[in-house]
Amino acid sequence: MHKFFYVLWKKREDKYGNIQCFECNRSLKREDNIFNSSVYSHILSKSEYPKYALKEWNLVICCSDCHFLYTNNKEMAKKQYALYLELLEKHKNNEL
Repeated sequence: MHKFFYVLWKKREDKYGNIQCFECNRSLKREDNIFNSSVYSHILSKSEYPKYALKEWNLVICCSDCHFLYTNNKEMAKKQYALYLELLEKHKNNEL
């Protein structure tokens, strides 16, 4: 796992080392998830926006179910989709 993701988790974890899923608020335990790439969701996709791939503001940590939902049907993942629209607008206006 890329050190970047480890550092990102450490920045966002609570005092117990855990994180709440960005989308559904499910508790994600550090020991089960910190090295699980499926919990790191790129809001602006790596393939379409490679220059944003390692920008912290472009990544949310969410459970694998919510990451899968966003990947396959963006609009159904309400919080991630709202952030997507916000970041997309900023990208279009050269504000990122």
